[in-house]
Amino acid sequence: MILLTGAAGFVGQALLKQLLLKHKVRCIVLYENELKMQHKNLQIVVGNITDKSFVERAVNGVFCVIHVAAIIDAKNKNIYAVNVEGTRNLVEAAQKQKVKKFIFISTENVQYHCKDHYTKSKQEAEKIVKTLKNYTILREPIIYGPGDKEYIGKLVQLIQKHKLVPIPGNGTYLVQPVYVEDLVYCIQRAIEKPITGTHTIAGKEALSYEEIIDILLEELQLKRTKIHIPLILLKLAAILLPILFVKPPLTYTQLYNLAISRQHDLEITKKIFSYKPLSFKEGVKKLKRTEGL
Repeated sequence: MILLTGAAGFVGQALLKQLLLKHKVRCIVLYENELKMQHKNLQIVVGNITDKSFVERAVNGVFCVIHVAAIIDAKNKNIYAVNVEGTRNLVEAAQKQKVKKFIFISTENVQYHCKDHYTKSKQEAEKIVKTLKNYTILREPIIYGPGDKEYIGKLVQLIQKHKLVPIPGNGTYLVQPVYVEDLVYCIQRAIEKPITGTHTIAGKEALSYEEIIDILLEELQLKRTKIHIPLILLKLAAILLPILFVKPPLTYTQLYNLAISRQHDLEITKKIFSYKPLSFKEGVKKLKRTEGL
């Protein structure tokens, strides 16, 4: 039996579909009907990982914990309670019940020392997970794929709806997006193989923000006008628009972190996990086929 947190989320749902092909899975959800899925290998328990006694019951009888659940909104007042104390509860229960594997999904922001509360909560959570002997921490960059509504998903909606496409700053900051199925594959490898330690799971290549926009426009066969906007103006808009009850395409935190170039050498990681990550263009082509973009 595997215990999975965050099963109703973007990554969690993609992961759960694959896990159920080989394993019995117990999923923690916050409320009834949050996870609209039925399967003979699926067990759903309702509760909160901040509830220590509930977590101890949920962990009972599992050989592996996969901890995906997290609050990503840096302004959410419960971010440390869930991301840090919730992780502590899972780790302590796993230690107590001698769980064989503990897989924690973190963020690449940790290695870049981003200063937002989401990154800080993940830093604290990583320290807690590292008290285990059998931990695997997978740090992820931007994740995209079917069902994504956060980063690449927002960009797709933006360029589909508007003739003008804003490019933050000079558009040269590098990111290395990973297709969700590649991340899911690496999680599965961590379950099946004696893989421990901390690893970054990224896409095939690092691209600038503008290159990502260009690939999306090419693959979606759209003609748009790109406008470079100073980051300071976009950050100001990200602060002011929510006050006017308008949701900005990118949050202040996302814009702040966007100004940090991220590029990962994956040669060792590819050998450890035996995986061949998709290029961003390949991933978008696959997304087009599955989502009908």
